[in-house]
Amino acid sequence: MSSSVNKLESLYYKEQSQKFIPRDDDLRSPSVLIVEDDPMMRRSLSELLQSQKFSVIEASTNKEAKNCLSENYFNIVLVDLNLPDDSGKNLIDYINKKNINIHIIVVSGEANFENATHALQRNVYDFIKKPFNVTHLLKTVKEASKSYQKISQIADFYKKEIFSKEISSFIIENSPDFIYLLDDSGFFTYVNRKAYELLNYHNGELLGLHYSSIIYEGDLHKAQYVFNERRTGERATQGVEIRLKKFSENTLDNETPHFIYTELFARGMYRDDSVRRQNFVGTYGVIRDLTERIRSEDLIRFHLYHDSLTSLPNRTLFNDRLHMALLHAKRNKKKFSLLFLDLDNFKKINDNLGHQSGDEVLQNVAKILKKSVRESDTISRIGGDEFVILIENLDKLSETDKICYKILNAFKEPMYCQDQEVRITASIGIAVYPEHGQTKEQLMRRADMAMYKIKSKTQNSFCYYSNKDNGSCYKNLPSIELENDLYMAIENNELAMFYQPQVDCENETIVGFEALMRWFHPKFGLVSPSVFIAIAEKNGLINELGRWGLQQTCKDALYFEEKCAEPMKFSFNISAKQIHQSNFIDETLSIVNSFDLKENSIELEITESSVMHNLNAVSYFLMELRKSNISIAIDDFGSGFSSLSYLQNLFVDTLKLDRSFISNADLNKKKRTIFTAIQSMAHSLNVDLVIEGVENFSQKQYLKDLGLDSIIQGYYYSKPMSLEDLEKSLFLKYSLQF
Repeated sequence: MSSSVNKLESLYYKEQSQKFIPRDDDLRSPSVLIVEDDPMMRRSLSELLQSQKFSVIEASTNKEAKNCLSENYFNIVLVDLNLPDDSGKNLIDYINKKNINIHIIVVSGEANFENATHALQRNVYDFIKKPFNVTHLLKTVKEASKSYQKISQIADFYKKEIFSKEISSFIIENSPDFIYLLDDSGFFTYVNRKAYELLNYHNGELLGLHYSSIIYEGDLHKAQYVFNERRTGERATQGVEIRLKKFSENTLDNETPHFIYTELFARGMYRDDSVRRQNFVGTYGVIRDLTERIRSEDLIRFHLYHDSLTSLPNRTLFNDRLHMALLHAKRNKKKFSLLFLDLDNFKKINDNLGHQSGDEVLQNVAKILKKSVRESDTISRIGGDEFVILIENLDKLSETDKICYKILNAFKEPMYCQDQEVRITASIGIAVYPEHGQTKEQLMRRADMAMYKIKSKTQNSFCYYSNKDNGSCYKNLPSIELENDLYMAIENNELAMFYQPQVDCENETIVGFEALMRWFHPKFGLVSPSVFIAIAEKNGLINELGRWGLQQTCKDALYFEEKCAEPMKFSFNISAKQIHQSNFIDETLSIVNSFDLKENSIELEITESSVMHNLNAVSYFLMELRKSNISIAIDDFGSGFSSLSYLQNLFVDTLKLDRSFISNADLNKKKRTIFTAIQSMAHSLNVDLVIEGVENFSQKQYLKDLGLDSIIQGYYYSKPMSLEDLEKSLFLKYSLQF
């Protein structure tokens, strides 16, 4: 091997030997420190390893472990991340900081992405998830012991300056990273075996090539100053992400990616000349493949913003696209159409053929819609059988008509689900910017109104919103009359609070209720909350409704406390408009304190979007409420472009996961990663996690199989019910004792 490679080997092992100083006791029987808070688990591990001739010392806390490490020498430490006095991660950091020569093996039940990343970044030898396979554990410990002894011997050899070139060559050649040397002009003088494997070159083909020949075109400028690094020490290149071209013999294979994501570490090499001046002779570097990490991040990102069943954009992504369309249309004086599509009689398919057939129909509908619109248009599934379509850059409304006709004609053809012929029709309502609305809310509401208008008249048809419908609201209810009647609703005793149970996922016991307001109109019957709450926010009645609703919820909560042996939490939704009232805190505390309730019996819910719009002000209000033992929940978490950092600065007790996350989750195994990651985040923040929208057994079982210790809410357990109905049914079903 060339002299330049020998220099690289020397630098590598010098660095390793400086980190690892061999000790006299390294040749004794392998010693293991077990750091585990569970006495039975600690004893079992100890007996298991002692049976294999390991010398074992036990510690149950972080503090005990540090004392053991300072008083004894160990080859291996087994660390549980969940310790009573401190996190096991801090113990790992302590070992690294003190440069203790030891192999770390994490044995923990907290095997999430964050913990695994923390471990890998701190040279942890292996990560074993509880419950573990005994054979696998023993194999790992024995391999770690052998590895420790080998490193000890190698370090000792280096101190005596008798390192074997064959050993060094083997390590470099078999490194999982791409290791290279460049001359002072940027040409490869050495690459290891991994380089050829990573870039799909034949052995020897990279030698003599200029480094720029393997850089992806879009990153050439970035690579110019880092790949052929001249700097040394802390100023040298560390952790720069750069894309490399991957050679493909089949240029027609469009599915093969032609670049890979990598992370680069590099530094310059110098030598002294005859007058002891340093001359640059080249660069040595290490490249780490990031492809799998990037792919995992992309997958998580995709599922955050797409419907799991149809892979269409979800409500969050659609709202963002609609917002951008509004900005573009206003700036360029353009029109666009918003289509609200609802399948006719879809419930019959679910009832008669089952949910699996219903899901197949929805997937087929998504395919039809994709084929019917332009590539630049956006389709989103926002509900069970509801879809919205954004058609931008319209020159003529006839373009929207053509798309609607294309969709409806496609629905005339039968579908086949579970070997059965299914015929489906749809109703489409259309709102056009700027004629029918200037905001997202106006356009969505009016497209929805148009859809209900056409659905009430016929099927498999479409119609535009008409300004003549201004006196109409949800399902053609007259909004002016509703607004007038809402002023008298409280006085006329037309409002009621309904309660939807929240059930512990693990033991299926009721732990709380969400309070939901209902309006029983004497003429129109039950009016949707989305209708009368919107009216109340518009005309200022929301504060009065909020006061009444909170008082009634506290009253019912007190009734539960007096009648029920189990403690219950009652969650009440508050509007963003209420929070910004000057007397909001005083008024809220006055209402809650007027009832002799237990601490944290009342929980106030505020939507994530309301928090993000005015984070500083909301944070202050929530802090003041929590001081008075009122719990706080973030509702619809994940429905917006969430910034996880804001949660650390909020005084929050509960996260309520948006119902879009559980939609069809039982059919999508890829969501497992997302749920476990969110659960892990909730644990780290010490908050409860409530998963809304659980509507069937398969969804409930999916969550239970994941082992989540979350709270479930949805129609699977119960629809919202009056206090009287709760007493009659749920208390019997879930064995709540009066």
